Amino acid sequence: MMMMVHNFTYRHEPSVPVLRELGMIRIARDIRAKADISNPIGEVVALGNGSIFGPQELIEGLTRIAVVDENKSKLIDQGILPLLVKSLKNSRKYDSSHQAAAAKALWTLAFNDDSRQRIIDEKGCMNGSCTRFVYH
Repeated sequence: MMMMVHNFTYRHEPSVPVLRELGMIRIARDIRAKADISNPIGEVVALGNGSIFGPQELIEGLTRIAVVDENKSKLIDQGILPLLVKSLKNSRKYDSSHQAAAAKALWTLAFNDDSRQRIIDEKGCMNGSCTRFVYH
């Protein structure tokens, strides 16, 4: 249901004020609170197995969320960095377009001083296997 609302508002901007007026933000928060998800980012990426969205598409969606500076640290807090590192390192499992999406996500997250430092500090992130995607 939330995905349908998101897609609708993404394609029909005038609906956003109407949904706000109807209390959709409160409803979305209630749904999230009841979901009891301890690691939302991991759960979202795990949805790629057996859903209409693949892991690459979900990473691309998270990258769009990361464009907003306030969301960068929230995404990192929820565990996006280990998932991106795993995506970049495992070329047998993930194709080049999936790895490019992970590299773009890291690049997007790096446009914030705190996030950039956390990327540097992330185990396995700044060795040669990951940085070759970011710098080429």
